[in-house]
Amino acid sequence: MYAQLCVRLNDEVGAFDNPSGNPTKTVFRRLLLARCQDEFENRSKMSADYEKREPLSAEEEEARADAKRKMLGNIRFIGELAKLDMLAESILHRCVQQLLEKKRSPLDQAENAECLCNLLRTIGSKIDTDKAQGLMTQYFKRIGQLSQNETRLPPRIRFLLEEVIQLRANQWRPRRAAAEAQPAPRTISEVREEAYREFGYRAQPANNRGRGGPAPVASDPFAGLGHANTDFANPQGQMFHPGNNQGQNHYGQSGGWSHGSNGPPLSDREEMLRGQMFDLETATASPGLPPVNRHGAPLPHPAVVAKMMKGDKGSRALGAGLLKNDAEVNLRPGRPALGRVSSPSVGQVKSGGSPSSNTMVTAGRLANATRGALGGVADSSITGRGSSRGATSPAVMPAPSVVKKKSKSKKPSRKELQKLTASMLDEYISVQDEKEALLCVEEMSAPYFADELVSIVFNRTIESASADRALACSLLSKLHAADHISIANFIQALEELLGRRAELIVDLPHFDQYISEYPSHGIAAGWLPFIDVLRVFAGGQHFPVFFHFLSSLSAIAGEEKVKELMASSNTTLLALVPESTRTIDNLFDIVEKAGVQFVLPLHVVRSGLRERLSVDQPDSVAIGKWLHESCDDDVRKSEEYVMMVMSSVLYAVTNQSSLAEGVDSTTAPEKGIIEKEKTLFNLCQSVVQTAVKDSSLLQLSIIFALQSFCFQHDFPKGMLLRFFRALYELDIVEEEVFVMWKEDISSNYPGKGKSLFQVNSWLTWLQTAEEESESD
Repeated sequence: MYAQLCVRLNDEVGAFDNPSGNPTKTVFRRLLLARCQDEFENRSKMSADYEKREPLSAEEEEARADAKRKMLGNIRFIGELAKLDMLAESILHRCVQQLLEKKRSPLDQAENAECLCNLLRTIGSKIDTDKAQGLMTQYFKRIGQLSQNETRLPPRIRFLLEEVIQLRANQWRPRRAAAEAQPAPRTISEVREEAYREFGYRAQPANNRGRGGPAPVASDPFAGLGHANTDFANPQGQMFHPGNNQGQNHYGQSGGWSHGSNGPPLSDREEMLRGQMFDLETATASPGLPPVNRHGAPLPHPAVVAKMMKGDKGSRALGAGLLKNDAEVNLRPGRPALGRVSSPSVGQVKSGGSPSSNTMVTAGRLANATRGALGGVADSSITGRGSSRGATSPAVMPAPSVVKKKSKSKKPSRKELQKLTASMLDEYISVQDEKEALLCVEEMSAPYFADELVSIVFNRTIESASADRALACSLLSKLHAADHISIANFIQALEELLGRRAELIVDLPHFDQYISEYPSHGIAAGWLPFIDVLRVFAGGQHFPVFFHFLSSLSAIAGEEKVKELMASSNTTLLALVPESTRTIDNLFDIVEKAGVQFVLPLHVVRSGLRERLSVDQPDSVAIGKWLHESCDDDVRKSEEYVMMVMSSVLYAVTNQSSLAEGVDSTTAPEKGIIEKEKTLFNLCQSVVQTAVKDSSLLQLSIIFALQSFCFQHDFPKGMLLRFFRALYELDIVEEEVFVMWKEDISSNYPGKGKSLFQVNSWLTWLQTAEEESESD
């Protein structure tokens, strides 16, 4: 609520006059952020004051508890502001990083951990994005370590940390919310309401009247809806009493219009026929005997009554259409009826329409129950509700009409399609008749089988000779041209086969080379887009198959074609390397191992540059001139070029100083080694400075290259901070670029989280110094 109030104030107030008399305008949002920052940075000062006064009185204990509640409330308030986009995402990451810093005092560590839990519970889902996965992984690795630290954190705090870990694993959904999402059990009244909406009747509680007594308990939830002892209400709320005919007809009428009709009261004949149908619905039958009504009188066959109702001119077609023809009478043998047969009132049938399915079921059940008793001829009198009105001639039970179902063409099963595809493929590779293979696929007439068809082609040829795979790719090209398979079918089958790489490569060591041939032939044939294949390997997935794919594609389409495709895709090769090994030096090694150095022209330049830099006194002017002659302007403006230059300089400098043979990188190097490292880097200053050319983006690439280099060497003690200071003091990287690097949340390069922990204090000093210089 308070966060929403701040949003509204920011929208409505905006900028206003400074109360101190300063002519510049004051922005509400800026004041709010400054206040939040102050509260966040001074969150533990009040608690620390009380810790110095131990033991505390009851009043002081209460004041300390209030201070702690205020601290946690401020943390949550900051999170709520962030959820309403009042705070930048980079600020949230900065808060999380400060809360994860190591503290000397266990009490400070516990307070930070509790604040961290409150903050992540509030804004965890907002900052846990795809771009920030690298940072989030670092955060939760640290949180996992803290949750196991029994010496510095009390059990309550450790349990809070574990809850946050579980919350992230549950997609930031609280356990209560997940439980509340489950549907609650329905009450009996809700069940009855659903029955009323679905069937049009509402059951009333039984009153034990009549001969039936209380309704028997049944497993069916609608067992109490029988005619014997249950009243029904129609959708208009009128009551219908099946067993009560005192002063009313069979449908609860008392001289008024019939229920479910639209005309005047029924004639005697109509009422008699309706009563006859009612008795048929509520009839009972015993094995070997004809059905009788509840007064013991024999009943006619349902077809007789329906036929009479059809022919009656005075009838308003209540029964017309009940049995459209004699074939509608169900003559299949059924189970003997054990009691009353319950069904909805025939008054429910609309005028001129056909009856409900329930009425048809009742007629069918009655016919099943009486088939053996009637024996095809029924001698019965048409009676009313207990008094005979006359007799009819015997009725012959109609013979069942046999309806021949049209035979539908049966679709082939999945196993049959698999066998057909396998035999078609084997025959095609043997005979190489594409027309016959296409005809076979057409005869299958199973477009839903396209994904599996491509998978079968892959699986049956992956271990075959290269020529067989080429034939299979040619067939896939023809199938695509004939619209039997799509690009999506091909990509899905390719991803499924790549998903089994770890399993298949054990028995098939050259799996990477073999599977690369399928997309290579598709791209060379012109029907498979290169960008769709790139998406399969984005982020270093299925590494190193992509680099074998480049090698295969160059063998089929040529190196120039591969260079052209890579240039048009706007994709860097580093983005296709797994994050854990995504460094410029590793990239050069990978390219060299796969034999595709042509896609990285800087490979040769890198070797020459390292050789020229590894001397005792490197000539930076001569090196810069050589680089200018070796690379054209477009290459020198690329991110790979700048990172290559920086990593080569770092390699040459550290190999002669802090990473030289015999130097322990896990401890702080001696002063002499640090001085030598600084001197060598100063000699190479102009090489790096020329590469960036006052470009902020290229300067950012310099920092990323340094981050990747330190990550590759397991973060030697103090190295990252020393080179950060050197880049700043030599004016190679500007202050704003350091801030850009700190606020960048992408995971394109590994080691960002650990790098931030190592240089966070220095970056804070840098920002503070910059603010002081601006104020002066």
